[in-house]
Amino acid sequence: MKKQLLTAIIALGGFVTQAQPIWINQNVPLTYTGFINDIEVTDASTAWGLPWDASGTAATPTGDFVRTVDGGSTWTVGAINAPANFLSSNIWAIDANTCYVAMYNSSGAGGRVYKTIDGGATWAQVGSNMFAQTTSFANVVYFWDANNGFTMGDPAGPGAAKYEIHTTSDAGATWTRVAAANLPTLTNAGEYGIVNLFSAVGNNIWFGTTYGDVYRSTDGAQTWTKVATGLPANNTANGRFDISDIAFSDALNGIVTQVTTAGYNVVKTTDGGLTWSPVVPTGTCYAGEIEGVPGTTSTFISAGSSAALGIWNVNKHRWRNYMD
Repeated sequence: MKKQLLTAIIALGGFVTQAQPIWINQNVPLTYTGFINDIEVTDASTAWGLPWDASGTAATPTGDFVRTVDGGSTWTVGAINAPANFLSSNIWAIDANTCYVAMYNSSGAGGRVYKTIDGGATWAQVGSNMFAQTTSFANVVYFWDANNGFTMGDPAGPGAAKYEIHTTSDAGATWTRVAAANLPTLTNAGEYGIVNLFSAVGNNIWFGTTYGDVYRSTDGAQTWTKVATGLPANNTANGRFDISDIAFSDALNGIVTQVTTAGYNVVKTTDGGLTWSPVVPTGTCYAGEIEGVPGTTSTFISAGSSAALGIWNVNKHRWRNYMD
């Protein structure tokens, strides 16, 4: 399957026309028809990514990873040595040798975080105390630097009343769950987080939920607050209004998008997520993938396909890509 990406620079008030960038096609030797769904770059030479398998009727995550250490001239493909039923939620790389992957159990409950320190030759589970509940599901792993990181999963534990969030300050050797007292109460008992849907700037980090809320921490994931974005319900059967993406260009300025069957909705914040207001962009907005441009206050990049929107579900989490 071929995936065509179009990029556009958008500001909160509208689009800005830019010169056509130069792209160089690089081959990733997958053994199946697929594409790279998540990619993280650590320096000019090194990048890691997670491939999806698109050889079936619907694209699905895999337990594989890809890596380059020569700027993309050559890529290697390998498997994360997790159980066969564990598939990747997101990837976060530290350098050419060290990388983390959050994984979920596609056959049932639970999740894991794996780490490599030898360029992907071997992977080991870290934080065996994490995501072991019957309602656990790992969504995100992220590191601010080589030592300090966090991981977020669906509400789990007694009463399933709070999100499962763990932090580490020793490069993943030990993890501490964030106390329930430091987390807001759920908006709805049926809500959950979304795989790889978060944004971070400095010690600030945000993630979105299936009920249109944004969780926000300003102290490296130790304490959290919650704000409703005001997005309309996109599923009248159960009132859910999933967030499609969230992106911040600095600690104050961010946008949240919502893909709907009729198009999309966009809301913005200029106070770090304390309040949100609607935006009506001009031009074409690919609302399924948004990134903030560091060093700016209101410039964001959207990426997608020129074809019709394709939406599919993987497990209970909603993945969206613009596909041809």
